[in-house]
Amino acid sequence: MTNEEKLKYLQETQAFTMRHRIWDKPGLRFDELKTLDDESWEEFSKYLLPSIPKVLYRYRPVNDFSLDELFNDYAWFSNPVDFDDGTDSALNTDIESEMKGIDEHPEQMLVALTRAVILQQFRLKTGRDPDDKLIESGIKLWPDGKLDTEAMKCALSQTCPNVKPEPYVNMLAHFNESGAMNKVEKPLKEMLDYYMDINKKIRSDLLCLCLAEEYDNDVMWAKYAGERSGFCIGYEMADESFLGQRALMALSPVFYGEKKSLRFFDILIDGLNAQADGQIYGWAKKTYEDIHVASLTKDPKWSFQREWRVVFGPEAGSHKQPFPFVKSIFLGEKMEPQYRNMLIELAIKNGWDVFERKINKTGSKIIYSPVDVER
Repeated sequence: MTNEEKLKYLQETQAFTMRHRIWDKPGLRFDELKTLDDESWEEFSKYLLPSIPKVLYRYRPVNDFSLDELFNDYAWFSNPVDFDDGTDSALNTDIESEMKGIDEHPEQMLVALTRAVILQQFRLKTGRDPDDKLIESGIKLWPDGKLDTEAMKCALSQTCPNVKPEPYVNMLAHFNESGAMNKVEKPLKEMLDYYMDINKKIRSDLLCLCLAEEYDNDVMWAKYAGERSGFCIGYEMADESFLGQRALMALSPVFYGEKKSLRFFDILIDGLNAQADGQIYGWAKKTYEDIHVASLTKDPKWSFQREWRVVFGPEAGSHKQPFPFVKSIFLGEKMEPQYRNMLIELAIKNGWDVFERKINKTGSKIIYSPVDVER
């Protein structure tokens, strides 16, 4: 899968997630939830699973912690805030400068909000979008906080002659009289707090297992496998098991490129402008896609990792997650004999394939040889 294909895959998996939002269906019986879960897997396995590498790898140093994982069939899922890259999973947003811009030019915010409210209220009463001329007329008539209902009715009659103006204009008048347009500060702050909370939770609460596409990456061996004294695990997630299906549907590639800049105020306006079937909790579905992609975008300097991640939400609970999917193990050429023998014995017991990383006789090439073991 190329880097651009990974970006497309992230977008497709986010759309898949939005279609199968079981957490928005409270009160369902277990059998109903099981049916929804089975339907989700059926679609995923048909359209998305074929794009996932069959085996993914994890480079590990030798220590009590990494050995305990192997011996007890679990994996430690970390929070992004603890990763090597200090900006990992953070959204590319500059709230401080954005708020400063709104303070300096509040009329721009007011015009944008006016446009969004007119569009929203018109849809609510008529079931369709207004003519652009009506929106422009409404903006001119409203931002000063004094809605001229007769002028608005006239504008509506001229631009949308098939729409009865009274219900729509009365709704705007009520909206205006309630002072809603002059009380945007509180809901705006609440939405901003929510947005910043999402950014914080992505980095602090998500549980991630970082994997790689290759077992023979020299940089990864040096950086993450104890400078070649450790090992590399090959995982093959069994798609016939519940745990395997759960992990595969939570698996995403990392896209290496420039993170899209996200502006909070644009997110707010996009949510107001979106049709009802194109938004969730007042935010446009595209916003959720942008956040998902941004959280899995890294600077190209990290592209040597060729990373995939299994990402669980905080509801998964512990950092220790059952992960009984070891298929193979690769031993570093600098591994101490006692650990080499220990891991070979464990591999024999569990039926794993074992390979040994070696340097050829001329010292010019790294080779990976199967370890001859009796089973």
